[in-house]
Amino acid sequence: MNSSQQETAWYRNMKLNRFSIASFISLGLSLIFARIAYLRSVLPYNDQGRYFDGMVVWDEQAASVYLLLALGALCVTAILAHLHCRKNSSSNTKG
Repeated sequence: MNSSQQETAWYRNMKLNRFSIASFISLGLSLIFARIAYLRSVLPYNDQGRYFDGMVVWDEQAASVYLLLALGALCVTAILAHLHCRKNSSSNTKG
């Protein structure tokens, strides 16, 4: 293997590592958003959909927004994981 092939293989591995790191970060964000959505959904809201905890008024609609953020981050995770697997399988067949 000459030096240009080694550099190409190194660059390809760095791109794969970036995909996996971004995928794990996105997965972490989706878990955080899902946890916040769950914690917000179990609060004892009043008739207007508000919960007052002493300093902050929480709205009931925020739980659905956090759930949408969690689903969006999970979709990004799935796309990045798919791209990572596709790139990984193509790099294994090339050399």
